[in-house]
Amino acid sequence: MSVANATCAQVADIVAGGYTTSDLKAANFPVKALRTAGVPVQELIDVGFSASVLRIGGCTAEELFACGSTAAQLYGGGFTVQQLRSVGFTAQQLHEEAQVKISDLRIAGRVSVMEMFNLGLNASELREGGYPLKQLKDQLGLPAEKLREAGFSANELEDVGFSAKALRTCGYAAEEVMKQCGFTADELRQAGFSAAELRKTLGLSAKELKDGGFPVKDIKAAGFSPWQLKGLH
Repeated sequence: MSVANATCAQVADIVAGGYTTSDLKAANFPVKALRTAGVPVQELIDVGFSASVLRIGGCTAEELFACGSTAAQLYGGGFTVQQLRSVGFTAQQLHEEAQVKISDLRIAGRVSVMEMFNLGLNASELREGGYPLKQLKDQLGLPAEKLREAGFSANELEDVGFSAKALRTCGYAAEEVMKQCGFTADELRQAGFSAAELRKTLGLSAKELKDGGFPVKDIKAAGFSPWQLKGLH
């Protein structure tokens, strides 16, 4: 009899003859044959079949989870993140025990940004895992300073609603806030930038500064000549 082609009845007869599951494993009987012959999943685990072999032999994630297999064993055995989430493994177990990447938990495991944040991940790790900046801002309430430290640019923070003042005070270089973002002269003025800074960095004219709300005295202090100031009053 070929071990690989043994029928369910043949395997059952062998088991009834007093051979143990360990004996059958040593004789290279495949898991699928042992399963169809009625050998319990727990016995297959107990005699040393790996999660990978058990998966290929037809054992489900649910069955192995019920028998106490760990997240690391099942993930290492080829079960997907989605399968492991569906049987009850938590994001923490998958991340800490099975070493599942954050991006895989986000996509396949559908783990929310809040759940990952509650596991202790910081803004930088969440960013690398692909969580959108808007979620970090709106759902976690992270301030501009934490997001800057995580590697987001001033322009990215502007796009999700941070003001020029928030970017200026959280540590971004003045030039980055002025040149890389799309703030108006008025918004930059309200953020605390001087007329001289805007003239030097952005090349704004006296009229543009006046339209941005700067008083004539500040525009004059920015170095404009009397004839350039003509008509601004």
